[in-house]
Amino acid sequence: MSTLVSAVVPSTADAPASQIVEQAGRLGAALSLPEGLDIARDSGLVPCLLDGQQAAFEFTRDEGESAGSAVLQFEARTSYASLVASAYVAASVAVLSGGHARDEDGHCYSGTALTDWLSSMELPVPESDANELRIEVRVVGPRGNGLLQLELGKVPPGAHLARRLVESIDVAMVPPALRIPNSRFVIAVRDASEIVSVETLGRRTR
Repeated sequence: MSTLVSAVVPSTADAPASQIVEQAGRLGAALSLPEGLDIARDSGLVPCLLDGQQAAFEFTRDEGESAGSAVLQFEARTSYASLVASAYVAASVAVLSGGHARDEDGHCYSGTALTDWLSSMELPVPESDANELRIEVRVVGPRGNGLLQLELGKVPPGAHLARRLVESIDVAMVPPALRIPNSRFVIAVRDASEIVSVETLGRRTR
């Protein structure tokens, strides 16, 4: 499972790693990137640190939708720290180049909307990348094809990558007593990609 964010920038845009790191700091994150990172020419896996936590993203550069623009893509895979690092790198490059950042749903951000987008993501804490993530949900109702439509409650750090996995769940995984609309329970997700259990408030069920 992965999440892709991007920066849409002028095709001539270039920013050394040091400038990206400085800009990320101004936006509120302590980021560390490889010194030789070249966003004008490089591609591939980029290891980094976000607030002291290991992270990484896959970097690619494509032609933009309009002449004279380029799309820099940052793909995070499973790690929440990697998702947040990707967002801060995309946002920093956008600010430095006069472009805009784009989230995984295609929404574009610049100016104050950019900082609002970043503030909607909690910076990871040491517990954020634990193997098992717990997400509180509320039942909306049947969705069809044997799925149950759920609404996420408070989204903990790390739940962003698991959001789509959790919003629709195989009804067979949920005990009958919890399938009623407005029922609330907790879903445990491993590595942001596998639902391992459904839990009531007091005990775990399978």
